[in-house]
Amino acid sequence: ILKGMSKVFYARFFLLLPYCLTDSLQDLMMELHIAGTNLVVGELITE
Repeated sequence: ILKGMSKVFYARFFLLLPYCLTDSLQDLMMELHIAGTNLVVGELITE
């Protein structure tokens, strides 16, 4: 589970890198927080 989560998380993170460079760090942190929350909820549902 953790390996799958980290793969998706890092893929998501690298997709957001251009967004990070053009937008504020706070917005990126919020996006990552939402993505992380969705990942955790998704993993719990698929358990």
